[in-house]
Amino acid sequence: METLIRSWKLTTEQPVVSFLYQYLDKATADHSIRVARSLFDDGYPADTIDVGLFHDFLEDAGQPSELLLSLGMPQHIYSHVVFLTHNKDESYNYYIDKIRYGPEVLRVVKIYDIVDNLSRRDVDIKQDRLERLKKKYRQALFRLAFDG
Repeated sequence: METLIRSWKLTTEQPVVSFLYQYLDKATADHSIRVARSLFDDGYPADTIDVGLFHDFLEDAGQPSELLLSLGMPQHIYSHVVFLTHNKDESYNYYIDKIRYGPEVLRVVKIYDIVDNLSRRDVDIKQDRLERLKKKYRQALFRLAFDG
């Protein structure tokens, strides 16, 4: 799994996977790793894979964003991770539109994120909430994948 981080290396000796599990709950870390693995398997460049690996970090870790910079994350990857972080003060549709019209790497990572989220089989989420989430994700996927 350490080979997923090819464009930069953490400035600590800690492997990236244990770093993710230190700051994220298991389900979120597993999800981030699956997204990065899918990007890797489909031949995306290292920077895209790295963005995929950390796409949920700022939203879910409860840590200041500067932590990633202090650990050696390059500015351009950091900027993409920040851009992919959903600000709770903005509507989800606005957030998706920002990504849709932003750099391609954002759209690619978000599509892979949504595809993984659509495969969720959480037993601890009530069925009606899970169906609402899946509908939201399908609509967002359509908006990201198609113009118009």
